[in-house]
Amino acid sequence: MNIRMIALAGSLLLAGAAGAQTTTAPAKPAPLPPLPKLYAGYLQPELSCAMVKANETKCTIPAMTAGRYLVEATLGGPSKGAATSKQLLQIVVGNEACARTRPVEVAKTPALGCVVDLLTDSPSAITVRLAGDKDVVPDARGLKVTVVRLPWNGVVQSKGVPLKVRSAAPAATAKPVAKPTSKPSTSR
Repeated sequence: MNIRMIALAGSLLLAGAAGAQTTTAPAKPAPLPPLPKLYAGYLQPELSCAMVKANETKCTIPAMTAGRYLVEATLGGPSKGAATSKQLLQIVVGNEACARTRPVEVAKTPALGCVVDLLTDSPSAITVRLAGDKDVVPDARGLKVTVVRLPWNGVVQSKGVPLKVRSAAPAATAKPVAKPTSKPSTSR
């Protein structure tokens, strides 16, 4: 066999292998790492959400929950109202406001996210609300809310804070040491 025949056979084999597609099942997500030992007795369960009314959805946080979660919220469909009407989304965890969109026209679909670190002994809730002008009517499908468990990275909280800008202190200037200007006298 010459080199051309070997190259042709090799390329035909590669083409056949490339053409054969194998279907594999999607990989299961890796299990979350365990919570710190300090949180013994706590779990990081999946949180379930239910529509209370078209403009409000609640997600239940069971007692003895600890861990980090991502809450994502958007509308199930466009709201109805005058073209100039405004609407906004807000996420509240327990009694704490987490995030809020700026008011947008009903023609737009606001979306919002919130990362929350939970450590609670008693049951609580995550509430997502659509607020707006009086004539805003939310889509009957309500809000689309998902809560995803995130891995624990060991950081309890990290937050940037604004600081007052300080000007640098002027550098101290040293005065030069004076040198004698007169020549020593010579006497005879």
